[in-house]
Amino acid sequence: MLVEPPSDVPRTLGRYQLLARIATGGMGEVFLARLEGAEGFEKLYAVKRILPHLASEQRFRTMLISEAQIAARMSHPNICQVYELGESDGQLYIAMEYLEGTSLHGLLRARQKTGTQLELGCIAALFRQTCDALHHAHELRDREGAALELVHRDVSPGNIFVCTSGAVKVLDFGIAKVKHGQQTQTGTVKGKYAYMAPEQLRGGELARTVDVFALATVLFEMLALRRLFQRDTDYLTFRAVLEDPLPLVRRYRFDASEELARAIERGLAREPSERWPTARAFCDAVLAAIPDKLWSEDQISALVQSSMAVDLAHTSDAIKTVILKGGAPLDTTAAPITNISADDLPAVEPTSTVAPPPPEARKSRAWIYVLVGAVLIAGPAIGIATYLARGKPAQEPIVIRAEDAPTRDSDMKAVLPYMGTLNECASRHPTTLEQTVATITIGSDGHMTTTTFDRIEEPLAACMTDVLRQVQFAKRNAESLLSLTIKFPKR
Repeated sequence: MLVEPPSDVPRTLGRYQLLARIATGGMGEVFLARLEGAEGFEKLYAVKRILPHLASEQRFRTMLISEAQIAARMSHPNICQVYELGESDGQLYIAMEYLEGTSLHGLLRARQKTGTQLELGCIAALFRQTCDALHHAHELRDREGAALELVHRDVSPGNIFVCTSGAVKVLDFGIAKVKHGQQTQTGTVKGKYAYMAPEQLRGGELARTVDVFALATVLFEMLALRRLFQRDTDYLTFRAVLEDPLPLVRRYRFDASEELARAIERGLAREPSERWPTARAFCDAVLAAIPDKLWSEDQISALVQSSMAVDLAHTSDAIKTVILKGGAPLDTTAAPITNISADDLPAVEPTSTVAPPPPEARKSRAWIYVLVGAVLIAGPAIGIATYLARGKPAQEPIVIRAEDAPTRDSDMKAVLPYMGTLNECASRHPTTLEQTVATITIGSDGHMTTTTFDRIEEPLAACMTDVLRQVQFAKRNAESLLSLTIKFPKR
């Protein structure tokens, strides 16, 4: 997506002229930018900055700095390169290479629409490049030679980019964690739920096997052209990851060998110790199970350019337009220029052909599932409750109910992804209170402006305020109040 920057965006950041917005996330936004030099020299970059309403928050500055520092340690042809961390008028930014092509997700959707599966040799080549990138990241060491124990935490088809050159690039190490890093607090749930390993959903300790689980999920989806764990609600997605029987990949790919199916099954093991220990070991097993010759980058390039021809032409025309208008006033009313449709891959079909694990296996594993996102809607009230199965009950999580004028279900859905972090606040700052009421003032842009709590200790209030400040609530015509009744875990 390319959108001309609105009026609150500066024309330049450091040496870079901003041309159009490419994407916006929870904490940052990415722009297409141009760097000009002598004798007509110019080069396009992608420039990422913190969202304006978060730019002064030290937490987000630290996160962007950490992302740049991690990226600076990596030099690999299959990882998107970060060239510079800069600051202009108090605004931190990072400059990255600009990539032409499509996300793997976009490529899979294009193939699914035409009903044409990716050939095994193509899948093997894409998978090998992705594994090479992640293995390089996992093996990183500091200057003293100590392992950084880096974990990407957000491996998904949306963060795997297939360039028109045929090269694969792994993107967005923004929520990656390293040993003793800023983002290593146990209990924080970051990433996309449908690609998270069970221990990641629970907010537990993470190792590189988390990325192996995500890789196995991606590989299944490349083969089947279907989402493996994504369901209609977060609750059902969590349950699919934690306990649903795994469908057989050969149900969708009759040309997949038994060896390939077993390799994927091991990658999707719910116990980390049962998975492939490294991305490279997983890759080696997959390549050994696919007899087809690996595609060359030229073949991948031809595939991308034929499958995504309309979208690539649309994006190219959009870039030409914003470059030509680079010196003119920005048209802030311009409609978004989208190069990929917003629809998703279908999910796998429910299966009863795979038997659940035997009782003794279930007992030995003693799974404990904590639902961070079961949503119970009863008129104006929305609750977020626990889901417990086969084991000793886990600590009861925070429960939130809301009353708004008028009630907005979309606001509560916006809070849902932050429940793991809110629970972490309660764990780090225990309280004897059974509940509190948070009154949040939400501006017309959907961002929290103020919040007050009824009878709550300052450290806990500060922690929860910091979390709620990140939430992008529904936009409204005028400032409004949202009242949250927050019940705390029993001690």
